Amino acid sequence: MKKIMKKILVPTDFSPYSHNALKIAIQFARKTDAEITVLHVIPPVLSDLLAPDTARRAEVSNLEHEYIRGIHEFARQELEKVIAHENYPINKIHIYVEGGIIPQSITQLAEEIQVDLIIMGTQGTNPIEEIFVGSNTEKVVRMASCPVLAVRDKHQNFILAKILFATDLKQAQPAAMTFIRKLQRLFDGEIHLLYINSAFGFLSSEEIERRKEHFVLAAKLDNYHFHIVNAKTEEAGILVTAQKIDADLIALTTHQRRGLAHFFLGSTAEDIVNHANRPVLTLGTKMEEKLMRNEE
Repeated sequence: MKKIMKKILVPTDFSPYSHNALKIAIQFARKTDAEITVLHVIPPVLSDLLAPDTARRAEVSNLEHEYIRGIHEFARQELEKVIAHENYPINKIHIYVEGGIIPQSITQLAEEIQVDLIIMGTQGTNPIEEIFVGSNTEKVVRMASCPVLAVRDKHQNFILAKILFATDLKQAQPAAMTFIRKLQRLFDGEIHLLYINSAFGFLSSEEIERRKEHFVLAAKLDNYHFHIVNAKTEEAGILVTAQKIDADLIALTTHQRRGLAHFFLGSTAEDIVNHANRPVLTLGTKMEEKLMRNEE
């Protein structure tokens, strides 16, 4: 069971939301004996602001080096405070500070060190915050070849007793379903399969039942409940059901074509990540591609 999660990546900007993500990562790590890598990315705009002309590039390069070293020391001091409070071994947490574009830096490091999960803190639901926070989350979800967990609120005791998994019942992706099953067993939880029956894809009860039986068999699920919700939009159906059953987690799969706008549930998935007041786990098709490469 511990093999589910040996490495966890937590991007941080030192905000309370990032600290929430780190605390949840530590709770995961305690269950799996995982190592945690904390990454802070310094956007490249710093160079452009300090050296608009090439004549000062060398000078600014040295300045940036000192700046990154200072940020690294600041990061270590801040993280040591959190780690001391959470009582997690310092030798199991690694700190990276680097310059670059935030989403690319996150997903590149995740690939380089082969992490099993990215945990990102998110904030706010107003349009301005969605532009800055949501866009980075969207790009990480689109690019990552591992699951991405977006969390907003504090969780003193992070549990996953109820995992709400929204599905179109078309295909049980092996890598995604393996991760979901292991997550279920890790937290001794139950899976709540959800199918949204909307006007755009309305199916008869008989057809839904047929697809459900095939999906459950292919996904090798047990200890699950099945919900059918008639709703005008997928977002509304998911959020209402999550509230009704008091889900601890909303899980979604994505085709990763153009970010959240091309989730199998449509563009509403972006709103799910931004608006849900509970953790959201995304699992992309790049996980399936990675699984196929490893099996070759």
